[in-house]
Formats: sequence, C-alpha cells, structure tokens
Amino acid sequence: MLTYIFALPLIAALLCLALSDRVPARWLGIGAAVTLLACGVALLSARMTGQLPLTLVDRAWLTLDDRIFTLALVCDVGNSGFMLLALGGGGLALLALALAVPPTVRGFGGLFASALLALVVVVAGLANRDATLLPFLWALAALLIFLALRASGAMAGSDAPMIVLMAGLGGALLALGAVLALSAAPLGVAPLALIAWTLAGILALGALPFHAPTQALAQAPAALAGALLAPGLPLLGGWALIRFAAAQGNTLPAGWRIVLVLLGLLTLLACAAGALDTTRLRSLVGWQFGAQVGLVLLALAQSGTTLSAEAAAPATIASALLANATIAAIACYLAVAVLERRAGTDDMAEIDLREPLGLSGLVLLVGAASAVGLPGTWGLWTRRWLFDQLAQIMPWATPIVLAASALLALAWLMPLILSGIAFVAPRRIFRSQQVAGQTQSCLWGSPLLRHC
Repeated sequence: MLTYIFALPLIAALLCLALSDRVPARWLGIGAAVTLLACGVALLSARMTGQLPLTLVDRAWLTLDDRIFTLALVCDVGNSGFMLLALGGGGLALLALALAVPPTVRGFGGLFASALLALVVVVAGLANRDATLLPFLWALAALLIFLALRASGAMAGSDAPMIVLMAGLGGALLALGAVLALSAAPLGVAPLALIAWTLAGILALGALPFHAPTQALAQAPAALAGALLAPGLPLLGGWALIRFAAAQGNTLPAGWRIVLVLLGLLTLLACAAGALDTTRLRSLVGWQFGAQVGLVLLALAQSGTTLSAEAAAPATIASALLANATIAAIACYLAVAVLERRAGTDDMAEIDLREPLGLSGLVLLVGAASAVGLPGTWGLWTRRWLFDQLAQIMPWATPIVLAASALLALAWLMPLILSGIAFVAPRRIFRSQQVAGQTQSCLWGSPLLRHC
C-alpha cells in the first residue's frame, strides 16, 4: 500500500506537466488534490485496521568505507499522524487552490505538479529512517516549494520565494552537517551536531530569529500558503527535531534546554505581538503558527529532565502541539482563501463582504479557537498537557505562556467575532473604505487575473 501512496502522486504530477496546455488548470488541480486525499484515506484505513508498520523499501544505497547507508521508508504509528496531515491537509489546500482558478485558465500545471511533489517529498522525509538521506529530501522539498511559488505568478517581483528557498537550503545544509558530526561521534552527542541539528529544526519551524521565511511564505495566496507552509518544511523539520531530542534523552546538556526555553518564550511572545499588530489575515495566520511553534520548543526543552511516572513524554507533547499548529494553520488558510476570493483582499481594513461566509466562517472560527486553546478544541488539551509539564519543571513559565496566549486571543478577537456574525447572516465586515469593482480570484495579483 505504501507503494501506491508514493507512486500515484508521481503519476499525477507527470500528468499535470504533460497536460498543462491542453486541460484547464482547475481540473488538473482537482486531480492532484484528489490523488493526495485518496492516498491519505488509504493510509488512514491502514492505520485503523492495524496494518502498520508499512515498509516501502529497505535496502543499502551507499557504502562508504565500513559504513553502509540504508534507504528505508517506513510508516509506523509514530509518523503516520504527520504523514496524514501532509496528505490530507495538503490535499484540501490544493483543492481550494484549484477551485479558485477560473474554469478556462490553462498553463498552470507546473504549479500543481510542484506543490504535489513538494508534499510527497515531505511525506517521504517523514517516513525516512536513514538520517543521511534526510538533508537531500529536505533540500528537494525546499526547491519544489520555490518552484510552486514561482509558477503561481502571484509573487512576481517579490523576494519571498528566494527567502523561502535560501532558508530551506540552509536548513538542509545544517542537517547534513549534523548528520556528519553525529557519525563521527556515535556514542555521544557532539556539540557541533547538537547545535547544527537544533538550528536546522528552528529554521524549518520558523522560530526566532528565523521567522522571516514563514512571513515570506504567508505572502502567497491563502490556499497555496495552506498547502506549503504548515504541511511543508515546518512539519518535516519539526518532526526531525522531535525525533532527535527523543533519541538523545538524558544526554542532552542543561544549556541546550535553557536555550530552547528562551527561544520558545521569545518566539511565543514576539509572534503573538506580531499577530496583534497586523491587519492582513494571511500574515495573522503566519504569526499564529509561529506562536504555536514557541509552545513546541517549550515542550521539547523538557527533554532529558526527570518527570513523574504518569507525565507524558516531552516528545509526545511536542508532537501534539505541532499537530495542532498544523491543523489550525491549514483550517485558517482554507477559510481565508474563500474570504479572499469573495472580497478580493485579505486586509481587514479593506474587506467589504456582502454575503455570508457560511461553512468557511465556521472553519475559521474553529481553527482560530484551536490555535488560541479555547475550551472544546484540540488546542485546549495540548496546552493542558504542556501546563502539567511546566508545573513540574518550570512553573514560572506558565504566566508567560498565558500572557502570550491572551495576546494571540486578542489578535483573533475581531476576526472571530465578525466571522461568527458573517456565518449567521450577510453583513459588511472589516469595512473602513469603499471597495468596488473587485472580481479577483484567490490568486490575487497573479497572471490569472487576465482570465477573470
């Protein structure tokens, strides 16, 4: 079954490229999205019926001196959840992007092929068991994301795609350096490997001081950002950092934990303040994702510490927080994509919405509520587990986390209230000036406008 999960998207990507000028881009995008969703359903079925672990390949691919490098792609209980997020979440985002394309537009098969392959490479990285192969998959995913951003045409003249590419390649180089350093010190944690692996992880996650790539990617159309931001390199790099911290265990030095705590708190506070300061919904979701990354780092910082027997492992809590951040970001971007297509902009100071948001308004409400951690959402439980952990190790950090969460909730207050109003009845929301004659598609500012 794992063979089909990787083979079908490759076939779909080749068809997108071959039929780009012959078939409308909307249908190519729908086909790419359905392929990812079908693969996600197949993986979910395998997980629910107890067929895990699944192994695609397990063979030696390189021999260097006395060391043998093995290519092994395995889907097990630990990584299948993140693989489902990449397949399901990415598929839904690609579907939203396809529906935003005008029915007669052609020539954008490369966009859907690049985005589809980027998500498949991320899934391969999540299933990969050979640390030496991970940096190459990391770099390939960064290149495909760059190509997707360029192919969309929505960021022409912007440096954002190059910023995303340089950050991805930088993370891949750091991961390669960490792998080489670990191979030189297999019995312990080499300081250079620890530093390189940590930098690669926080660079992929978009934590401070590397949040600029996240905001650069957030400039893309909402549906495209939903497909490439959270389910992309942050998911791959975050999972790699979680696995690394869990594997090292008690050998992690206290200094590393202190640095990670400081980075987590600074990222949480700075991104919550950034969310409060912006008026662009796409940027707001990017800041929200960054704030949740700060919580992931806080949970990981407890790795190697002595916890009570009934306490959850730091890697488990960090994985749950990363999953919640990914789900919330995808949900919010899907809702913003609909709003952006109807209003022609995502700027809260200019939106003039004359029809109800309907289901998309409810999705935005639920996604933002989970990101904030309101009762009844998955985000509440992940924060509760984190607070239980902090109460044992560093209770002084709990008020800081609560204060940052309050800032994030305040940033979402007006969008949440007004999306709830628009879900019930048609209302003009976020109106500060008259906006007329806008019939733009979700790919706002792209060459697709010529065909609207």
